[in-house]
Parts: sequence; structure tokens; C-alpha cells
Amino acid sequence: QHSRARENETEAVSAGGDKYSLAACQDALLELGDIPPVLYVRALTLFKDKKWRRFFMLTPTHMRLALILALK
Repeated sequence: QHSRARENETEAVSAGGDKYSLAACQDALLELGDIPPVLYVRALTLFKDKKWRRFFMLTPTHMRLALILALK
């Protein structure tokens, strides 16, 4: 059921929903590839803040990994 709820939220984003949602940010984070687990958790923690989610999503795609790696 959790998986289905996440699918619905992802579909809503692609259909014009909140592109700064937690689900959208998590999907974008996962698209970056192999991220160290500590940095992944740190990024998810920061995603609680709507302003940080917006900042992350507005960062050019090619710079997002550098942004996450800088969280050390």
C-alpha cells in the first residue's frame, strides 16, 4: 500500500503536481546514482525543509551530485 501511495504521489508530480514535494526530491536524489548512505540520509533530513527542497530541485541536474557531496 505504501508503494502504491508513492506511485500516486509521483504520478501527481508528473501530471503537474508539486515538483518540490518530498517524493519528487527523493526521486531526483535517487537518479544521481550511488550516493553514500550517510549523505543520502542527510539529504532526506534536509528535504523536511520546503525551501531546501526548492533549492535542490532548482539546482541544475548536473550540479546536484556536487551539492549532495558537499554535505560532508
